[in-house]
Amino acid sequence: MEDIYRCVLEGLCNANDMNSNQSALHCYLQSLKLYVIQLRQSYRKSLVEVDYTASRIQAAYLLTYYPQYAEMTLNILNTLEALPFSQQSIHACFFGSGPAPEAVAWVTYLKNKFPGVEYAEAHTYDISAEAWSFSRDITKQYVAPPCWSGQLVVNAEDVNLCLQDSIRQITSIKTLISGSKLL
Repeated sequence: MEDIYRCVLEGLCNANDMNSNQSALHCYLQSLKLYVIQLRQSYRKSLVEVDYTASRIQAAYLLTYYPQYAEMTLNILNTLEALPFSQQSIHACFFGSGPAPEAVAWVTYLKNKFPGVEYAEAHTYDISAEAWSFSRDITKQYVAPPCWSGQLVVNAEDVNLCLQDSIRQITSIKTLISGSKLL
């Protein structure tokens, strides 16, 4: 997989107007230490409460967890025997995906195993889907393009999987799931 850290850093630099300013980047990365600590402490609790609307929380997540989730997903995909990805355009659904590192792994997998696929549409569902738009933009603009030359569309929708009937409330989900080649 392409150097995800480099791509994430490039996206964060551009999003924060730090293009090639090493001093500003150093200060910015130092400031993220507190947010990494905050994330790790939150994830150790049985009830995770994180304000994903904060761009620095998302930046800390992108640098701390995102690359591992993308790599893990790619490893899982590589262990699968055969997937029905023979057409030029395919769809997949990802649940709890936040900034969509799974989509990056998926298109990397497509590039390696199914070079005929030219269009991939990822439907992502997360309890904080709207809040993750900052990071999903980095995924779409900076991380995915070096991994795959095809067109990636990432759609996001809020869904709380802890609530009964939450899936049924998404009117298009049955169509999207039945039309997807990967869940």
